[in-house]
Amino acid sequence: MRFLFVALSMLCLSLTAQAEEKRIALLIGNNDYPASVGRLANTHNDVSKLKASLQATGFEVITGLDQNKLSMLTAIDNFNARVNSEAALGKQVVAFFYYSGHGVSLNRDGQRRNYLLPAKENITSSLTLTDRGIDLSNVISTFAASKAKAFFVISDACRNELEVSFTRSVGGGGKGFGTIPQRPGMLIAFSTAAGATAPDDGKFAEILATQIKTPGKRAAVTFLDAVAEISTYRGLNDQPFLSAGRLPNSLCFAGCQLGDEDRYWQNMQELNVVSGYELYLKKYPNGRYVADAKAAIGRLRVSPSPTPTPSPSPKMAEDACGDLNDDDCFKRALFYVSGSNGYVKNIPKAKAFSLAACDRNLAIACNYLANLHRQDTELFRKNFHEATKYYKKGCIVGYSVSCGMLGDMVYRGIGADKNTSQGEQLLRNACSEGHSWSCNKMKELGISP
Repeated sequence: MRFLFVALSMLCLSLTAQAEEKRIALLIGNNDYPASVGRLANTHNDVSKLKASLQATGFEVITGLDQNKLSMLTAIDNFNARVNSEAALGKQVVAFFYYSGHGVSLNRDGQRRNYLLPAKENITSSLTLTDRGIDLSNVISTFAASKAKAFFVISDACRNELEVSFTRSVGGGGKGFGTIPQRPGMLIAFSTAAGATAPDDGKFAEILATQIKTPGKRAAVTFLDAVAEISTYRGLNDQPFLSAGRLPNSLCFAGCQLGDEDRYWQNMQELNVVSGYELYLKKYPNGRYVADAKAAIGRLRVSPSPTPTPSPSPKMAEDACGDLNDDDCFKRALFYVSGSNGYVKNIPKAKAFSLAACDRNLAIACNYLANLHRQDTELFRKNFHEATKYYKKGCIVGYSVSCGMLGDMVYRGIGADKNTSQGEQLLRNACSEGHSWSCNKMKELGISP
């Protein structure tokens, strides 16, 4: 009886702690700039999209549109005070700050300083920038000193060319943002790389808003996936920037648990092949993602992927494991590869069981498929694009080995667009979770722990 009482007490404490989480967001969107700076078109829509996603995931959202410097500073101060006041009440605060508008960097005393441009300000030189702009480094330092459990700072700034001679007067031509250090539990994301400009097309906010609403993803993975998707819309020199202090593994925007259909759909999205979407439609003919699956099939058939998943047929892959548990399913694949334990060597069946085990979210099976794609084997030809796809899937389901391998490939641009900051973060996370290969790879690449 005493044990039952203690267990119930611990459960109550756990539920209380979960109930005490408080999510607060401040979203600022500035459209209204004078001609000397350049008016924007989509920042209000950006705020609206993110507001809807954040509210759907439990955030209290504060918004500000076309704010001057005083209004912006007041909103930021009030927001930070609110974060600290909620934390003082014993709540686990998750804070989210998003800015959409113009942003400019300035080299001062050998350091790059990042500025947000308030609305309506006629900023035409470095002097007016430092006087009328808002130093983002100071804002982030203020946020870093807060008691929030997690703090997200997102700048969707520097969206088009400014119509003034910043090329000479500010930053030697760099209109993008420099990097900023942050404390553990803080994530900083810029919509484009330092020194680059991003289009005023709303893509960054649209993709991020969609990722935030996706269930079953840790917050860090949400941003990694958003950045990876946004990268496809940017040039090689205009890639988004992401820097993350270690975030709580238990933090997920839309909940860490996936329903069966959500998990199945997410897997098919990761594979992104016609046969995968057809499997989803067969399994969930009236599911929530039917329209998306049909659209994806139409898109892929018009522009087929240059690296489709090899045989077996969708039916063979779907039916391979049958009533076997996940581990036995994967073992069956290995038996068919080697022709051992009484099994006759059968490469098509080995493929089918491997794919089926990975489809069941068995991370080691996904990692195995990725390794096979890194070299020419009987099962698959060398295909680095496919390797990164399966490493990513293994990483998403929490396998640190896959995260580390993916980090190495992303860092070096093998099978994926090169993104050193994202690669560093993946390697660092895998190393911190005990994957010694990732720790050694960081040393080899000169990445600090």
